Amino acid sequence: MFPKVIVFSREVCSFCTKAKNLLDDKGVENEIVSLEDDFNGDKARFRKEIEANMPNGVEFSTLPQIFMGKRYIGGYSDLVRVIGE
Repeated sequence: MFPKVIVFSREVCSFCTKAKNLLDDKGVENEIVSLEDDFNGDKARFRKEIEANMPNGVEFSTLPQIFMGKRYIGGYSDLVRVIGE
């Protein structure tokens, strides 16, 4: 059993969609935080929200950005390594 997963994503993002589908297929509770829906497209506020949850020194340039509980996972490939395909 995995803790709840938070996925920071965009609507037009194939790896974001793949992450959501994988979590749903595995029955993992998840919450999608969308740039468009939750931040009205405000990229600066969206980025600040992600950075507020990041471990010190970690930088990102792609989406999705995924957290499991309070643990930073990374992107889609990292999620696959943690929960399997």
